[in-house]
Amino acid sequence: MDPSKFVADLSNVAEVSLLGLAELDFWKPRLAAERLQPIPRDGQAQILIVAAAARFRGFTFRELSISVLAQGSTPDPVQPGAFLLQAFNSRRFFAWAERTFFHTPYAHAQVAVQAALPASVSLTTQPPSSHPANSPILSFQMTSSPPRQPLRRGVESWDGPIYLPVRSAGQSGKLFFARLTGQTEVFPFASGDRWDIQPLPQFRVLSQLQESGFRPHEWQLRPASRHSKTKTFARPHGPATRWAPCPPPQ
Repeated sequence: MDPSKFVADLSNVAEVSLLGLAELDFWKPRLAAERLQPIPRDGQAQILIVAAAARFRGFTFRELSISVLAQGSTPDPVQPGAFLLQAFNSRRFFAWAERTFFHTPYAHAQVAVQAALPASVSLTTQPPSSHPANSPILSFQMTSSPPRQPLRRGVESWDGPIYLPVRSAGQSGKLFFARLTGQTEVFPFASGDRWDIQPLPQFRVLSQLQESGFRPHEWQLRPASRHSKTKTFARPHGPATRWAPCPPPQ
């Protein structure tokens, strides 16, 4: 992909990604309706949660996305990527722009990201009266004791299509292409690490994580990463046009 095709190309992004596993049989029928299927790992579906703090045209913001790693279902092979379930942005206008111009499932919420050790992520939104005020609806906290040693470190990248939910019956799906790259440290999600989900009715994805037996598997920390994305395209009904990832910029 020619970098000039990116409509957003952000550097110095503080990113914490959490890769988790969930029941494959739970996500198979839900992705089948989108002509997709989960990409399995050890017989389970892979859930990717990405939290980031960045700056765009002078405005700082934080966002969090929840996706299922996915590929095409036979006989509709498409390039492996991720199916975006839900995303959140700390700026109300940015969330509106994502929904309006990019057709992405964004909502406004407060996101906290700590990309240095010990890493942490939290998501807080305006709650109904039954939910405690200012209580996170999704949170992850890495323990600092004993001192953590990474499984691996080095420059790592993720390139691929992000498939978007079909808004109504009869419509074709949409997608955009994204790249995440940067110096990365990967840690196992240890027994002392804490996490919590507090479902809200307006965000079905939180209940789905619980119902599918989601469990965090590893942390991926990129304190100064680069996040890039294209505009949104209509998803073809036939074999998808593949995006050939190019090496990350130096």
